[in-house]
Amino acid sequence: MVGVGGDYRNTTPLTFPLYAYHYGEQKQYQNWLFVGALVASAPFFGLAYLIFRPRARSLHGEARLASLREIEKAGLTKGRGILVGKLGGKYLTYPGAQHVFVAARTRGGKGVSLVIPNLLHWPDSVVVLDIKQENFDLTSGFRKKHGQKVFLFNPLATDRRSHRWNPLAYVADDPAMRVDHLQRIAAMLFEDVEGTDRIWTATPRTLFIGVALYLMETPGKLVTLGQIRREMATEGDGAAYFERIIKERQESGKPLSGACVRSLTQYTSIASEKTRSGVHISFMAALELWENPLLDAATSGNDFDLRNLRRERMSVYLGVTPDNLARLGPIIRLFFQQLIDLNTQTLPEADRTLKHQVLLLMDEFTAPG
Repeated sequence: MVGVGGDYRNTTPLTFPLYAYHYGEQKQYQNWLFVGALVASAPFFGLAYLIFRPRARSLHGEARLASLREIEKAGLTKGRGILVGKLGGKYLTYPGAQHVFVAARTRGGKGVSLVIPNLLHWPDSVVVLDIKQENFDLTSGFRKKHGQKVFLFNPLATDRRSHRWNPLAYVADDPAMRVDHLQRIAAMLFEDVEGTDRIWTATPRTLFIGVALYLMETPGKLVTLGQIRREMATEGDGAAYFERIIKERQESGKPLSGACVRSLTQYTSIASEKTRSGVHISFMAALELWENPLLDAATSGNDFDLRNLRRERMSVYLGVTPDNLARLGPIIRLFFQQLIDLNTQTLPEADRTLKHQVLLLMDEFTAPG
């Protein structure tokens, strides 16, 4: 109004649109109408900027300790779940089936502040990667006293104090499922190596399946990983040995299964002696750990059943000393992979006998690879 000689005291909300309607085509008013539009819209643009502008991120982050209200809202005061802390004399527990990750420096108190308290608190089944066997020594008696079946798998125990776990005991009796189960185990033991020809891993995997099937189809034979290695160490590279077995079983009227014969023949039919020798070396190297009589004995039977972890209260401690952690990596990975596979095939809703939860306490879980 001032710009066009009017009295600003006569301005109303309709003044601008009326001027624009009547005088918008006259050049002497256009600039002032444009300025008026900018002035009128400035508060709206300013408000939109305040609402939608990106939040400035704090240089040092905005993490803080949760308030009591936030803790209660998260369900940490309900009493059931994984112990994660203590506030004002009340224990905080994390419910649900989510993962809990704890990071601290070496000797930072993870075991004494989290692992051991949970082993004394968790009512259902538990499996522990027990470095140095401290958790077993401190908590196994307590858990056994409270109705748990307690087992220690310590495959390289110099005092021979170890229960046994045989991964081949979980291979199905159903011939139609055996190859699938053996392929899972073979994939863990004979892993592909980047930059290496797959013949040195794929062929040993197939050979492993063939030898395992031979043991399963031969009454009186031990079905263990150690026995698989011994079979391949019987005569040279094992090719002539298994060619003779296949022929003898065929002639006796008790032939080996087609899957077994095909898996063995894929190895025995390799024409190049050098190539066959290389496959044999790769095979024996992957099972090198079973040359150790301690490990061979610890995997020669099955004293506990991983399939029952959700059916009954069990505590399984996997004892490994720090100096053996790296070389026992294949065993540890196979153990936990088999445990997870066996306990994720069926939901509790489909089987009412699966009434317990399983807590995996995996100290230094990245060390085995």
